[in-house]
Amino acid sequence: MKIGVSLPVRELKNDIVAIKDFCQMAEQLGYNHLRIPDQILRPGNKHLHEPLTLMAYLAGITKSIELTPSVIILPARQTVLVAKQAAEIDILSEGRLRLGIGVGGSEEEYTFLGEDFKNRGSGVTSRCAY
Repeated sequence: MKIGVSLPVRELKNDIVAIKDFCQMAEQLGYNHLRIPDQILRPGNKHLHEPLTLMAYLAGITKSIELTPSVIILPARQTVLVAKQAAEIDILSEGRLRLGIGVGGSEEEYTFLGEDFKNRGSGVTSRCAY
């Protein structure tokens, strides 16, 4: 059986020492994977670190635990850039990245990003400029 744990980034905020300690302890306790939530911008929601950047950091401070974003909301990002970042994280972590992508389910977040929620996943290229 494989058991993972969610990194409580909303609660830990910018306490990098606490994030490091949490991740290393999860690894020492034998958890299989560390789940990192994704959210670009959502009004009124608590702080989240950008997951791909955070996973690159975690790759350097852990040795065996898999790095797993809950689901990367792909239409909110440049697809080629996500592919390059994911490949780099997989290299830096020596194959420990488990990538999940999706179209997202928050109409509010799409509106905030200036995107049309109704055409998500329809093959329409995102117009977000990041």
